[in-house]
Amino acid sequence: MRSSFFGISLILALFATSVSATEKVIPETEQKNLNVTIYNGNRALIKDTRSIQLENGLNTISFSGVSSQIIPESALLQGVGLKTQEQNFNFDLIDYNSLMEKSVGSQVDIEYIDPATGVVSNGTAELLAFNGGSPVLKIDNKIETNYPGRIIFNKVPDNLRAKPTLTVDVFAQNAGIQNVNLSYLTEGLSWRADYVGELNSTEDKLNLNGLVTLTNNSNTDFKNAHLQLVAGDVNIVPINAIMPRKAERYMLASATVNDAISTEKFSDFYLYTLPQTTDILSKQTKQVALLSGQNVSLKK
Repeated sequence: MRSSFFGISLILALFATSVSATEKVIPETEQKNLNVTIYNGNRALIKDTRSIQLENGLNTISFSGVSSQIIPESALLQGVGLKTQEQNFNFDLIDYNSLMEKSVGSQVDIEYIDPATGVVSNGTAELLAFNGGSPVLKIDNKIETNYPGRIIFNKVPDNLRAKPTLTVDVFAQNAGIQNVNLSYLTEGLSWRADYVGELNSTEDKLNLNGLVTLTNNSNTDFKNAHLQLVAGDVNIVPINAIMPRKAERYMLASATVNDAISTEKFSDFYLYTLPQTTDILSKQTKQVALLSGQNVSLKK
């Protein structure tokens, strides 16, 4: 057993998500339209339209790249002749710890490079355990810890995903390509209005600029999104409230994107629609122009 320790590195020989043969993964490249409606209270409604080839009968389809902070019970999939039977949110993502933990009990390839001679030694081992960040390997009927080489995986273990994924089992009445619409609520998106005013020398006129400040802490990118903002306190229905299941989908709201920023009042809320699409990237705060006014009369 080697006493020296040079650290462990990983190689993924076959970097492909392990999915069942019948599962159809819909990547973001198949996205036809994306609407993001952001509410007060760190919540947003996502409406994601993607194209997919469906077979007649039962289909398992997976939306990759959904928000990692999705509220799973709010997800609603809609399409022509589709009936949802089951849905699962898979958020166990590929990383060092998950690869190790999911591979315990499996055969892995190992590689060791002698630092003195540069000679490469290859072999196989059984991953017996992974505790506290240190793998335990069985090599040639011997138990090895602190292995100084590389552990190589030949496949991604089952149920690990490169991105957060929502998987839905649906029954389709007809085969063919169609656009399906996934809507869901997520946390991690917020907005506020910021105003900057500049007084003139006589303090009777004001140049005013209004900006919408968007913050994305959902760990998910929303690219080329039609953006809407809702002003007002949205009522959050308690989980233990006694009401029909449909009432839990309490914030589904939509409006048509106009050519210019529009303001629309509905119920006790105001809806602002931005005219152009925008990218709302993860871990990003961005500002979008809302209004401006020059030489606005001012009375102190």
